[in-house]
Amino acid sequence: MDEYMPVIVSVGLFLAILFISFLLTIPLRQWSVRREDRDEKLGRRLKFMAGRVSLALAVLIISRPLFWLAGSGLGIQFPPGLSIYFQGWLAFWAVLFIFNFLEALSIQIYSIRGLSFPIPSLLRNILRFVFLLIVVFVILKFALKVDISPLLASTALLTAVIGFALQGVLGNLLSGMSLHLTRSIMPGDWVSVGEEEGRVVRTNWRETRLRTVGGHTIVVPNSLVASEVIHNLTTPTPLRRHEINVGASYSDAPGEVIEAMIKASLGVEAVLGRPKPTAYVTEFQDYGINYVLRYWTKRYHDRVPIDGDVGRMIWYEFKRRGIEIPFPMSDKLLNDFMAVVYRQRKLSPDDEELDRMARVLARSE
Repeated sequence: MDEYMPVIVSVGLFLAILFISFLLTIPLRQWSVRREDRDEKLGRRLKFMAGRVSLALAVLIISRPLFWLAGSGLGIQFPPGLSIYFQGWLAFWAVLFIFNFLEALSIQIYSIRGLSFPIPSLLRNILRFVFLLIVVFVILKFALKVDISPLLASTALLTAVIGFALQGVLGNLLSGMSLHLTRSIMPGDWVSVGEEEGRVVRTNWRETRLRTVGGHTIVVPNSLVASEVIHNLTTPTPLRRHEINVGASYSDAPGEVIEAMIKASLGVEAVLGRPKPTAYVTEFQDYGINYVLRYWTKRYHDRVPIDGDVGRMIWYEFKRRGIEIPFPMSDKLLNDFMAVVYRQRKLSPDDEELDRMARVLARSE
């Protein structure tokens, strides 16, 4: 029992130190989550960096006096051999403090220059985990003098078993890493993924969350996102072209119709003046001439209400100019009309019609 006492006491002390440090640094760590890549004031930037290193720094500050007591033999009596565990503990948190400080400093440097950090948060978390795992093995090997060969072998076997059991999860993870590296979609982008369309509100190791125009939240697995065709409506520019098909009668000059359509589209606030809207004749139909109106906006995800406003303005402009929108003559309507005419021709004429026809024939003689 005595040989395990240093380990038991060390684990208890470490958990207590970590819990106290976690509680003390909650306000600062909230700054590191909410203020990343956004702040311009120096005070807020410093708070962001302090939040990133606060937990590791608090652990080091609280652990240092206990480490001195364990090494000096004064005050509290610790089990023999406890100091070596304190050395490994302090080494781990010192490395984590340096890593977090350099990461926060790099993020702020890019933010000051007006650039986004080139490594996405998901990939940074994965790299941090791998790096800290390596640090743990190094500390076990050189600071605690532990033979890590069996541990590495068992870790490799465990990794293979977990990888086989979690193929779907790992597929989502690798797909998420691929999406972050290529920056195909980022939070804030309006995207269309397969049949789903919405604004990206969050991406993590497993899924991508979209908020649709109707306010619905769609959760799409990263593996599905990576396998679908992605239509990004925001990147590299939100400028997109809309099209509306409109018909006009043959009695209206095409030049006047095109002028009316362009003027009507510019009456909608969302329609941009540059690039300038354009309209063309597309087809000559039996009942009229078809035109297409093309205009540009930066809100393609709102295309339904915008196209509706443009169509409404076209109707009013046509009315003011006396331009007629022809009623399309479908095959069914034409067949119904001809059936009515055929039935009327088969009806027997009345007496008045017979007298009229007799008088006409008499005059012809």
